[in-house]
Amino acid sequence: MNVLSKTALSRGFSELQGFAVAKNGNEIVECFPATLSIIVRASGDLRDDVQHSIDRAGLREIQAQYTPSSHAKISSREFDRVRSQSGSEIMTSMQTNSADLGHWIQEIMSLEGDGAAIVLDTNIIMRHYARNLLYPILGQDALRAMQLRIPRLSLLEIERQFNEPRVDSKREAKEKKRRLALYAARETLFLKSVGAEFLPDLKDTTLEAFSRIAGEKFSDAWIRREVKEYWQTRFPGGAIYHPLVFATCDLMNALAASAEGLAVLYFSRMDETDSYAYRDMNQVAELIVDLAVSLSKIQIRNTAYEGLWEGKTIWQWEADSVRAVAP
Repeated sequence: MNVLSKTALSRGFSELQGFAVAKNGNEIVECFPATLSIIVRASGDLRDDVQHSIDRAGLREIQAQYTPSSHAKISSREFDRVRSQSGSEIMTSMQTNSADLGHWIQEIMSLEGDGAAIVLDTNIIMRHYARNLLYPILGQDALRAMQLRIPRLSLLEIERQFNEPRVDSKREAKEKKRRLALYAARETLFLKSVGAEFLPDLKDTTLEAFSRIAGEKFSDAWIRREVKEYWQTRFPGGAIYHPLVFATCDLMNALAASAEGLAVLYFSRMDETDSYAYRDMNQVAELIVDLAVSLSKIQIRNTAYEGLWEGKTIWQWEADSVRAVAP
């Protein structure tokens, strides 16, 4: 069995002038290391799969938008900026490839209060934004300073996606969900490595109730409820607030959380294109690993690569490994 880590893939493919990634004999992506560019060749549903992989690999341009909480230390709020109580102005949106992103996030956290944490919605974890979007730009120390938090119901939702029954009529879609759920579990391992912690334990009754409705239309509301209960601990005669910012990719969830008084950091994708620039071969290797996981098997030149196989170890998940097999 020839298992290759992401690092090994990066070294191997950097020596090529260009190469194509194929699925079932059809080219879906072309990569050109000399010009640091990627061109999408896939069409139809397969194109959507490729674009999702490009997003998870951190290649898409993303805009982050901040909405302050009802307890934020601001004196005024306009369409594109807020004014702090000390008089400084802070923009309410910024592209994630900006050199000022780290400082901007720290300013947002200071507006929400000392010791503010960033709580990650399930979709942020599923899209690998901490590892592939923020970490390469901000670095480990900046991620640790964000005091990242993971809702326990988000982990339960990821587990549910893996354990969902596989019906024959939808078997391939279910299998893809299972692969992506495992890949998201790998993201939680990364989050723990940069200091992320889970929100406090939930009552058994809450876990049981969520398990019954997980995957239905109320899942987001239950996760927001967990976040809000952490943010606001009520007791007779008052409440204690743990300052936080709720990070999400879901617009409806962002709007609902804002309406409920939470601070929100909403990550929205910029326009989709057929070509993308990348920073280095490590990012291309990440895309290859993602495609191998999400599509089960891909081909590059005369070799096929699998992202999931029987016996794949935790270490191999952490190393972003693929298995090279005969095409």
